[in-house]
Amino acid sequence: MSFTAKVLFDYTAVEDTELSVSKDAIVVVEEVNDSGWCLARLGTAAGWIPLDYVEKITAASAPSAAQPAAPANSTTVDEVNDAMKHLVMASSSAAPADPNAKKCHACGGVLETSFVLAKDYYFHTDHFKCKGCGENLSGKPFVEKDGEFYCEEDYYNSFNPRCGHCNEIIKGEYITALNKSWHPDHFVCAVCSKPFEGSQFRKHDDKPYCDEHYAELFKVECATCGKNIVGQVFEALGKKYHLDCFVCAEGNHQIGHNGSFNVHEGKIYCPQHFEEAVLNRCAGCKQLIKGPFIKILNTHFHPDCWKCKECNGPISTNNVAEHQSNFYCKPCHAKVSAGAGSAPASAASAASASSASAPAPAAAITTPKPTDTDVELKAKAALAKIQAEKEAKAKAEEEAKSKPKAPVSTEVFEVDYSLLSDPSKCPSTVDSAKKEMYLSAAQFKEKFKMDLKAFQALPAWRQKKIKMDLKLF
Repeated sequence: MSFTAKVLFDYTAVEDTELSVSKDAIVVVEEVNDSGWCLARLGTAAGWIPLDYVEKITAASAPSAAQPAAPANSTTVDEVNDAMKHLVMASSSAAPADPNAKKCHACGGVLETSFVLAKDYYFHTDHFKCKGCGENLSGKPFVEKDGEFYCEEDYYNSFNPRCGHCNEIIKGEYITALNKSWHPDHFVCAVCSKPFEGSQFRKHDDKPYCDEHYAELFKVECATCGKNIVGQVFEALGKKYHLDCFVCAEGNHQIGHNGSFNVHEGKIYCPQHFEEAVLNRCAGCKQLIKGPFIKILNTHFHPDCWKCKECNGPISTNNVAEHQSNFYCKPCHAKVSAGAGSAPASAASAASASSASAPAPAAAITTPKPTDTDVELKAKAALAKIQAEKEAKAKAEEEAKSKPKAPVSTEVFEVDYSLLSDPSKCPSTVDSAKKEMYLSAAQFKEKFKMDLKAFQALPAWRQKKIKMDLKLF
């Protein structure tokens, strides 16, 4: 909707689309845009002028644009304007406050004289200022955000990102990558400065690289196949692998990123093949031994599988004997030994007579066979060890029940890290698979950079890698 307005300041057009006007001229405003400019008409000329350069005149007090020109002896335009100003001021002072009167968006005061209209907000001419720098925005380009107005420079400084390459404020389109924003023509390889084909790139230290220079600068060889790894890298035991190349040494099948594995003599095994290739089998039940065992004369038994060869009854520390590499309870051992028989009396006498007439042979070196007493002592020692382990385990479990949140060590003594990390100095009583459990709480936290509970919460492969790095595996 058009309205009549009075020009408050002189304005000289800068572009062809603008209109030059003089102070106090009366114009007809035909259009107002969102940038604070209005399309004004003065006679037959029309163009854009700043909206805050004009003051709206009410229809009741303004001269009609369609009225014919006044005679030469009539009142001048300036006189008419002065009269209207005094009339408006007089009527406003006498009339009560208008509840619908326009108010300044900045100060909340009633707009009684000239004002600025911007984005449906009204301002006193001297209150239309940049939120950032405080400069008056009258007649200048501005940007509105959430009811606040800014000059272009402060708006871009406050809300637009900076380019990750040149660090300049981005005022147009941009690319987001590596947690940064980039001018489209600045997102290029950090080495050759060429744009990426198909938007595919490699990253290292938050910098983008093309495939060629990434492979050249950061080449990673697979520990299995020796080829360069491009893409996902799997790291274990201080080495890097293609995920497809991280396989079991026995079955040659993939273990997978989240799969558990065991290491023995530098080889990687899945749990199943580790048990089959490394663990001992019980001489009694022929099953793999995964817990306590008895070792007698290089033979391994589950504690419950160490039985009499004859009657299949359990053997105790006080009831064991050996005959021809087999173990018997003492009653059966006596029977088996007696059943083996002794030489007949006549044969024995003949042998005695023959030996009496024959010359005495030279002394011979003989190796005595293990006696029943030796076997019994070894068996007692083995079972005593098992019993001690069971008692220690039961004690640890009892302590764990009373203190469920406290990590409980299965060992009852502490060993210094310098001894645990040196195979030549490590005590023989230390379980080589659980060396970390022998460290004091202070040494554990110092070396592992975490407490025992946090370490035990890690995946098995991650625990093994840390232990390998600390020479505790």
